[in-house]
Order: sequence, then C-alpha cells, then structure tokens
Amino acid sequence: MNSPTNRDPAAQQTRLLSQIAEMEAERDALIRSLLPLMPTKIQDTAHAKVNSETNSTDTSKCTSEVSEDEHQLSRTTIDAVLNQSNKTVKQHIELLHAYNGIRDIGHGLMGMIAEQRGVRVKDIMDEFGVDAKD
Repeated sequence: MNSPTNRDPAAQQTRLLSQIAEMEAERDALIRSLLPLMPTKIQDTAHAKVNSETNSTDTSKCTSEVSEDEHQLSRTTIDAVLNQSNKTVKQHIELLHAYNGIRDIGHGLMGMIAEQRGVRVKDIMDEFGVDAKD
C-alpha cells in the first residue's frame, strides 16, 4: 500500500530538506559550543569569518552580539573543529592504552611481590595504597 508521502514526491522532498536544515543547525550549534575549546588559530578563523561578514573588527561580538544569521560557520571552520576533535579523541585513546599497559605491569609486579612474600595481592595493594578500582 502506498503511503501519502510516497504519492507526493514534492512533499517528501520538502520534509527531507527541512530535516537537513534542522540537522545542519544542530551541527553548527555543536561546533560553536566546541570553539572555545579549540586552539586559537581555529577560533581566529571562525571570528574572522564573522567579522568580515559584519564589517567589524571587534571579536567580542562573535559570541554574544552577532545574530545567528550573521554567525554562519564556514566549511573550513567546521572541518578544522572536527579534525581537532578527532585528534583529541585519538590522543585520549592512546593515553588510555598507555595507562592500561602501565597499570597491568603494576598489577603484575604486585602479584610477584605477593607471591614472594606469601600474602594476598590485596594486602600488597593496601600496602602500596592502590585501590581495586585503580
């Protein structure tokens, strides 16, 4: 059975275009929320785009006094923010892998010490001030 949207391609296209616009607005809002966390170079690029569109040199207007229409994000800014975010995530993952490796070595050493002394690993962990969640 055909649904009403299948019979009217123009209505379906309008609905889809509306969804795309909403998703782009949501993406831009998320990108804007990440801008303060970005390196100065990326922030300056975003501010320069806004200032060139508003004929202003005051970057303080970038966050508060500029309307949403004037604060359009360039593709360059979006790509820069996404690339920086991806780099940060990858760096955090690498740091977690390093931490896990060091933690595993520490637990192994504490196991060896416990075995040599003939005590439980928990006792050694308590002696070194290590919690089971560490």
